[in-house]
Amino acid sequence: MSFGESRFLYLLFLLIPWIGIAYYQYVHRGQSLRGLFDSAAGAQEMGPLQELHRRYILSTLFFLVFYVSLVVALAEPRWGFRLVSEYRQGLDVVIALDISRSMDVRDVPPSRLGRALEIAQRTVTAAPGNRYAVVLGKGDGILAIPLTDDGESLQSLFRVLSSRSLSSPGTNLERLLDTALSAFKGNSSAQRRILLFSDGEALSGSLNSAVERLKANDIGVVAVGVGTPEGMPVPQAPGSSVPLQRADGSPVVSQLRPQTLTLTALGTGGIYVDGQERDAVDRVVGYLNSIRLSSVKNGYRKESLSHRSAFLMIALIAFGLSKWVEQRGGKKR
Repeated sequence: MSFGESRFLYLLFLLIPWIGIAYYQYVHRGQSLRGLFDSAAGAQEMGPLQELHRRYILSTLFFLVFYVSLVVALAEPRWGFRLVSEYRQGLDVVIALDISRSMDVRDVPPSRLGRALEIAQRTVTAAPGNRYAVVLGKGDGILAIPLTDDGESLQSLFRVLSSRSLSSPGTNLERLLDTALSAFKGNSSAQRRILLFSDGEALSGSLNSAVERLKANDIGVVAVGVGTPEGMPVPQAPGSSVPLQRADGSPVVSQLRPQTLTLTALGTGGIYVDGQERDAVDRVVGYLNSIRLSSVKNGYRKESLSHRSAFLMIALIAFGLSKWVEQRGGKKR
């Protein structure tokens, strides 16, 4: 047995002085009865007086049961358990930003990364009821901002981000998504989504493995593709017009891979959004709001059973019997 409000049990200590007073009254009544035996007139009244004495004892015992039961009821006794459905409500969103060199390509204005940051900024502003975290991905993934409802800290980061914010080379979307997965807090009851901004080019890692891990944790991906299928040369530095070159002198051309991002999104139960579309922000915000306002069963949990009502019933019955014995129980019929 356990108690939900165990502090009320301290009220039982009040029984100590009460029992002392009750015992004193019991002894005093006994002495009075014995004194009455010394007179013939007293002997004639002995029957009714003894009945009053018995009624006092019974009334006291019933009141004792009433008080103890009431205190236990207030303390909310619990034992046994039942299975209760558990639901996820609310929404935690991890914004996963691919900031590899290919995101500096200007096939969408002002650049792929610039367009991704614009959508991210407008999404946070339009959907402030969610908690957000930000992870950055290049060769590795890092957690830039843990889950927070402080939108200003997110906007401050978006204003200064560039492909130079991380020095590790290459593009590894698997590590980016794994870092996003680890950003969620295990004790949160909110639903969880990853808002991925990328052109879909992955030079290393296994994206399919990351998708399987996300599915196992019931985390959907909203993949926002930035860039064009035709692509453009990758600049050597942000804002540079000089293209990155291969060993043979040819420029490195980067293209949007919508198929990769679509499979990632659909494989986790999410959606794909073309970042070039005018309604891209509306689609992202609409989807996130629909998730936040819905509730999804998250299995079952054990809940201990409260037996407060049973003890309240015992207390009421005991109190009623106490009063009945005191006032009517000894009347002759």
